[in-house]
Amino acid sequence: MRVVDGLSEEELLRLEREEQAVGTEERADEEQEEFVDHNAAAVRRYGTVVEAVATLMRRHSVDLDKMPDLTDDERQALSDLKEVIEGRRGGGTYFAEDRMKSLNRSLAVLQPVLALATMPDAKALQQSFNAVCDELAMLRERLVSREYAEEELYAYELERKRDEDDDDDDDDGDDDEGDGDGDAAKGDAAKGDAPTGDAVKGDAVTSDAASSNAATSDADSPDGAPT
Repeated sequence: MRVVDGLSEEELLRLEREEQAVGTEERADEEQEEFVDHNAAAVRRYGTVVEAVATLMRRHSVDLDKMPDLTDDERQALSDLKEVIEGRRGGGTYFAEDRMKSLNRSLAVLQPVLALATMPDAKALQQSFNAVCDELAMLRERLVSREYAEEELYAYELERKRDEDDDDDDDDGDDDEGDGDGDAAKGDAAKGDAPTGDAVKGDAVTSDAASSNAATSDADSPDGAPT
């Protein structure tokens, strides 16, 4: 007598479902092994890229030259991604807007490799893929926030520079007006010191009259003696 002969119908159904679940898992494992075997090179490249991205996100160094599975474009994309994460490029300022553009270009190159994890038979890769996507999404959010902050700072500096230029123009105008008043004052002073033509004529007439009176007085005195 078999063991199943003493089971109820409900118990038999439950046992059948359990056996089907075990069989499904076994087939999935076999499919995963077949997928890895048939795509060994692609899986290897995927693992290299994911490991490199995760390491860079932790701000650790990565020797890209020692990753032979990568193409030259993928190696360059990871190098650019390193600069995006660190915020430094060539020793100069690396603005968030430029970092965002470089991030998009890098991901466009790496996307075909990472897309391997989205295939139905690549379930074993999905966990690492999701982790990398989460880290890249957080990086993008940080860059967006920084870009807004840099735009506000640029607008503030531009407004401050404009105000400084306006103040300099006002100071130059005040200096010019002051020089004009000084020249006018000098002119008025010169006019006050110089005698007018009528005044000169008057002095001359007064001088002639005095000379005439002196001559008359001499003529009236006898023998030219003084009066």
